[in-house]
Amino acid sequence: MVTVAQLLADPRLHLRAVHLPDPERQVEWVAATELLHPASYLEGSELVLTTGLAMAGVPAAVWSSYADELVEAGAAALGLGTGIVFETIPLELRRACERGGLNLLEVPHEVSFTAISRRVGAGQPRGGEPGASGERADDRLVLAQLTRAAARGSDVAVLRALAACVHGEAALYSAHGQALSGPYGVGRLLDERLAVETISRIRSRGLRGAAGVEEGRVRLTVRPIGLTGEPGTYLVTAVDRDEPGPVHLATELSWALLNLAEESARGRAAVLADLRAAGLRHLLEGRIGEGLAVLGQVPGCQALGRTSAWRVVVALGEEGDDTALLQALARSTAGEAGAAGRAGCLVWAPASRVDGSEGPDGPDGSGGILLAGPATAVDRLLAPPRRAGASAADGRGPASATGARAALAAALGAMRIGVSAPGRIEALSQARAQAAHAARSTRDTGQVRDWGALGAVDVIDLISPADARVLVTAQLRAVAERPELLELLEAYLAEGGATGRVAARLGIHRNSLPQRVRRLRRALGVDLDDATVRSNLWLALRLRERVGAD
Repeated sequence: MVTVAQLLADPRLHLRAVHLPDPERQVEWVAATELLHPASYLEGSELVLTTGLAMAGVPAAVWSSYADELVEAGAAALGLGTGIVFETIPLELRRACERGGLNLLEVPHEVSFTAISRRVGAGQPRGGEPGASGERADDRLVLAQLTRAAARGSDVAVLRALAACVHGEAALYSAHGQALSGPYGVGRLLDERLAVETISRIRSRGLRGAAGVEEGRVRLTVRPIGLTGEPGTYLVTAVDRDEPGPVHLATELSWALLNLAEESARGRAAVLADLRAAGLRHLLEGRIGEGLAVLGQVPGCQALGRTSAWRVVVALGEEGDDTALLQALARSTAGEAGAAGRAGCLVWAPASRVDGSEGPDGPDGSGGILLAGPATAVDRLLAPPRRAGASAADGRGPASATGARAALAAALGAMRIGVSAPGRIEALSQARAQAAHAARSTRDTGQVRDWGALGAVDVIDLISPADARVLVTAQLRAVAERPELLELLEAYLAEGGATGRVAARLGIHRNSLPQRVRRLRRALGVDLDDATVRSNLWLALRLRERVGAD
């Protein structure tokens, strides 16, 4: 058995005592939780670990109630992980623990909850393996079994260990109700329909969403996975409601271990995203050696080379849409040319990451930039179906391929896509300009434009949205709120100032036109006979339609 004082004395944990009224209090196990009311999942003598995710911005009374519930449940101590939600221990929490006589520890950001769990587990007496002779696993062995499973670095190992500890079933589901891993365990307990319905019901509550449902003899528990952001994965357990074993402990600890694994995976994904963005930025700026060196550290990007023809894809849409598109594109391309095949090589990043601090008015808006292999990857964009709402699930080919095509079609429906001509890697900056022009030339989402098929370039498509707004304001501010003058200006410019045609276009007598034109000239303060003036005004009128549409 390990005490709070022994945990504090362990130099590997770097724990700090904030309030320590009972340092010799024994800790039998660890309960990592982000619930606002965790007491119902405690059985006594726990070291409760939390980042305080659910406590951000709560009033002092909530902290007091939180501490009181832990004391009533018999918790040995509370450890708050700093550096994620709270940089230091909140004064309100310290005061609440002082009033309740609860041991309070600070867990530095660099110390994992898993390391603390292993230390507590190492202090427990050893016994036979759970389930070896049919007996129920006791609390100490549950702790040992789950921490050993987590040490393998596998979600499957944790799920299998959890199912064995509770004599039930365990699985991971996506936020949309798809089984990602499992179920593992005894079988016939986990009702998939009920699991999907429960996830759908609690999904809007984000990380605070958790639910327990009983149906017949089975109790189903659903917990969101993750410590930050929106949950994409849910832990689902199903047990016999009369199960006498340590169900709460096993479920809580497994959930905590999966949370930590998820955050670790997100951290790795963030590093890879940084590398992709930096590598693309180097390549687009002409620093080819540096770009290839950076991208050489990213799995799947090692096939990049100087000799192949590459195409750049620019995707314009709402923030986040580009991610869905490019992931769907990667999925649709996977396996076509082998893991290292250049045709399947994709490197993508949000435009804002590649361009630094540039916002939605930057060169490529709020979308993403993709560097793709010379053939197959881009062909997926240019080949039918490519219109918004088109179904790619035609019933032919393997189910995985059909799903990939459907996902790509759905993602395309939210974006405007431009594709460059093939070119050498040294000319990627030019290729990007081509792709950006092709993307901006589209008018509706779900469209894909190939630079090589555009034909003559329209000067309108070469002007960024930010520059367009400046030009429209400068040229048309005097008549912007006067629709009759805007109509007259458009007719006058469209008909080249020819009195008869302008009057006919407006449906007025030609003798009344000169007076109206003089009024227009006075309002604008310009010479409408000047060719430069007329061209600028005509350009502003066309851009006004585009800006208004955006």
